[in-house]
Amino acid sequence: MLPIKVAARADWQIQEVGLWWLANRLKAPEAFKKELQRGFNLISQQAGIESESYEREAERRLQNSSQSNPIFPVSPRSYISR
Repeated sequence: MLPIKVAARADWQIQEVGLWWLANRLKAPEAFKKELQRGFNLISQQAGIESESYEREAERRLQNSSQSNPIFPVSPRSYISR
């Protein structure tokens, strides 16, 4: 498995959710941590994820998505029926 690098913003968000989870999910306090680790394990086992071309492609996609809304690839209004 390859190590996962987490961006500072994502790290902050993970910590915030983790604190919220511990305070609000008393019956399953470890569930968030376990699922996060499971997700990291799945990502780190993906073929080709360690290659430089993969990193360049990921950076290119992030740069392109920052120029528009990353959640809606098209205008949110196009989802509204008239």
